[in-house]
Amino acid sequence: MLNKVNMQIILRSTFQKIKTNVEQDFYWYDQSNGNLLHGRGGKLSFKYDRFTKKNIPFVEDNYKYSNGNNYENILSWIKSNKYNYNFSIIESVRNHYCILDIKDGDYEDMSINLYANRIMHDEY
Repeated sequence: MLNKVNMQIILRSTFQKIKTNVEQDFYWYDQSNGNLLHGRGGKLSFKYDRFTKKNIPFVEDNYKYSNGNNYENILSWIKSNKYNYNFSIIESVRNHYCILDIKDGDYEDMSINLYANRIMHDEY
């Protein structure tokens, strides 16, 4: 029986474009009901209803890209894949890197997944 060897990899945060959700408050007056309505989202749009012949407002999501550190993406990847690869966190330094202890057999599959999520990693 072969012994599985543990190895350590380091997930490094990098400076890259990060997609963030725009959150704004929107208020509009509904003339048919006489109410002031509120919505929270990225953009206020209107859809024309041909039966009532009115524009109906609705709030939809809007995203913006900004330059920043992808450390939050690393933490969300760790949280969502913790049980898929069975690893443990050895060290985590805020906004810089995380060191993980993984099984040697899981490295290739994990490496492909990290590359797909644009997370820089190296053997430690």
